Order: sequence, then structure tokens, then C-alpha cells
Amino acid sequence: MRVGSGMAEMLHAVTTLAPSKKAYGFLGGLLLQENSRFSEALHYYKLAIGSRPTLASAYLNTGIILMNQGRTEEARRTFLKCSEIPDENLKDPHAHKSSVTSCLYNLGKLYHEQGHYEEALSVYKEAIQKMPRQFAPQSLYNMMGEAYMRLSKLPEAEHWYMESLRSKTDHIPAHLTYGKLLALTGRKSEAEKLFLKAIELDPTKGNCYMHYGQFLLEEARLIEAAEMAKKAAELDSTEFDVVFNAAHMLRQASLNEAAEKYYDLAARLRPNVSTFLMRNTFRGIDSKHVIGIRHRSVFCFFFSFLPSFLLPVSLDLLFWIPTKQLNSIVKSASLKLLFLELDLLSSSLCKAT
Repeated sequence: MRVGSGMAEMLHAVTTLAPSKKAYGFLGGLLLQENSRFSEALHYYKLAIGSRPTLASAYLNTGIILMNQGRTEEARRTFLKCSEIPDENLKDPHAHKSSVTSCLYNLGKLYHEQGHYEEALSVYKEAIQKMPRQFAPQSLYNMMGEAYMRLSKLPEAEHWYMESLRSKTDHIPAHLTYGKLLALTGRKSEAEKLFLKAIELDPTKGNCYMHYGQFLLEEARLIEAAEMAKKAAELDSTEFDVVFNAAHMLRQASLNEAAEKYYDLAARLRPNVSTFLMRNTFRGIDSKHVIGIRHRSVFCFFFSFLPSFLLPVSLDLLFWIPTKQLNSIVKSASLKLLFLELDLLSSSLCKAT
């Protein structure tokens, strides 16, 4: 988002005055953050906190920027500091409590993304205790459900998904997460209704089509799943996960030509994904061998055929195929030949040992 001329003038005035008048720090930070000037925004939020150490909204925005920059430990400390601010003698206690609740929500999400689901739940519960009456809780409740789901506590997860939908009946994330739980527990028709409702609520969200497509794939309704996958990839063509999953669904439906198109797009969206996978699987392999592979879409396509337990072995063998043969395989995009080469090489290596 870029500021208009009036906002730009205000931004100039604030950023000119702020260093000498700390009271302008929060407004300067807000304007800079909205204009994607995040490093400068952090400076002005720091000024604001220096002037008003109880300004929870400055801690909240600081933490969000830090989290988005991948500075998770700094973000964690910032959210935690915000949650410890006492709520006595404040000018606007309701706004303060809303910011503190949001800090706790984001701290919980941070723990959740790190796989610390028990810690996330503890923080979410604290957020529920502290949230003011005017706080919209649907996202918080949905994340509670997600944490319980990850801990395989399905009744608790269902309770919080339902609470999320009670608080906001058109909350799309809760439709999708609750739909997955219903499908998992065998209530397929109810699950399908939720997925379709999510699409109805916002037909422009590719993610909704992708969730429904995954449900259809699990039900072996392959052609319908492929249609949903294509729709999702068309709407979210810059989202790697959506595009890659769409390619996978198309391949499952034996629409290999369409699948390869989306694998190629996925490879162009994240050129280093296969490099990352290979490096983390075999750290002893010289990285130049990985970087030298140009035809990434073929390898994305190949990887999707393999059960996860076979992926490391296949990646290892892949490096031992002579370059001339590998180029020939890539040029013809013959997966059958690639499998054959891997199989023959595996046999010869076994004989050698």
C-alpha cells in the first residue's frame, strides 16, 4: 500500500518532527508500516515505546513486523513484554486490552508455527481471559481449534471451531479447518457443505478451492478434484503451495500434461525449493551439483510420484546418473526412463556392495 499525496505530506512532517518529539513516534511508525518501510517503522515504534512504555499497540506492531521479517525471538520477547504491561491508570483501557489480546494471539501463532502446540494453547487461553468484550475472537478460537487438532484432541478442536463460527458465521478459515476435522472423523457430507460454503462466501479465494479439492481427492473423486485444483491455481497463481498442490492433484487424475505445466510454474515461483530439499537431505553432497540442475519442473514432477520414505534414496541416486543421460531424460521429460535409470542404478549399486 502506498500513501497518497496528503498522507505523504503527513508522513514527511511526522518523520521530520519525530526524532525531536517522541510523541509523534507511533503515528510515524504507523504511516511508515503502511508504506512498507518496515525498518524505519521499527525505529519510530521504538521512539513511541520510549515515550510511553505502556503503549501496547506499539509493541503489537513492532512484534508483527519482526515476525514477518523472520526475527522470531525478538518478536517473541516483544509480544511477551506487551502481555506483561499492567492495565491500571491507562487513558484507553479497552484499546489497551485489545492490543494486549492481539499480542497474545500473535505470540500463540508464533509458538504454533514452531510446533509448540501446548505453549500456544497456554497463550491462547491467557488471551481469552484478557480479551475485552469488543474484541472479535473468531481467529483466536479457530487457532485454539487448530492447536488441539495438532495434539489429536479432536473433541476440544471441534468445540473451538464451533465457537469460532458462532462468533462469526462467515469466518472462512473456520469453515475450512472444521471441514477438515469433519472429513477426518467420517462426517463427509457435513464437511463437503462447509467447503462449498467457504467457496460461496468468497469465490475469489483459491485456498477455498484447494481445500475442497483435497477433500475430493481423498474421496477418490479425481476429476472433480482436478477441476478445483485448476481453479485454485488460476486464482492464486503466485502462491507456491497452491500451485504445487494443484499439480499434484492433476497428476493424481492422470492429467499429466496439465500437471507438468503447474509443476513448471511452481519451480519458477521457488527456484531453490528442490535445492533446499536436496541440501537438507544430503548435506555431504557438494552444492554445485544441486545448483547445476536447470530443469527443476521435471524433478518436482518426479518427486511427487514417490512415497515420502523413498524420497531420500531417490535424491541420492539422482546425483549418480551421468550428466549426458540426465540431460537426455530431462529433454524428453520421460519419467518412465528416469524411474528405469534409478532402478537400474540402484541394482548396480546393490551388486557393487
